[in-house]
Amino acid sequence: MLVALVLGFSALAIPAPAVADDSYKNLPVAKANPHISREVIESLPEVMQKSDVKIADDIRPGTLFRYPDGKLVEGQERRVLELAAECHGITISALPGGRWTGESRCSTALLGRPGLQAPYEWNTNAASEGGACLQVRGFVYETRPVSTWFDAGCGTDGDRTVNWGNVAAYPAARAKTYPITIGWTGFWSGPI
Repeated sequence: MLVALVLGFSALAIPAPAVADDSYKNLPVAKANPHISREVIESLPEVMQKSDVKIADDIRPGTLFRYPDGKLVEGQERRVLELAAECHGITISALPGGRWTGESRCSTALLGRPGLQAPYEWNTNAASEGGACLQVRGFVYETRPVSTWFDAGCGTDGDRTVNWGNVAAYPAARAKTYPITIGWTGFWSGPI
């Protein structure tokens, strides 16, 4: 009887400990971005997984990517059409005091390429009495791309083309009032 119990117990299926499938680490994009999570790497479209594009640290799983010409990167689910204009005419406001606002960014990311320059432009809302200074996101290269704020001018409007390169990231801007005594509202558009 004791033998039967032992045999009966040993016949139970005990699941083997889960073994992490690290095959994603062999993808070119994972090798180029060892600091990016498995979840992000696996959520990228296949064309990006097979490339050595640098992925910005703030990219989230499921991000929608576009090429510099605005076309969707192949292999993504088509999202709500309103995403198409996400980087055009984005409202940004700055309070009096001359401090930089938080980051205002597109929810659609730009898939860069080597040597890419990213154009931005901005202007003041007609109802706004003050001016502003704007900075826009680009990248400088050290051992890897570093997100950097580039000055895009002060006054009532401006534009700036910044270094972007072979990076997948969200275009972004921030503002501060100029002069510092009046609040400001305006609009910015990014490279996609």
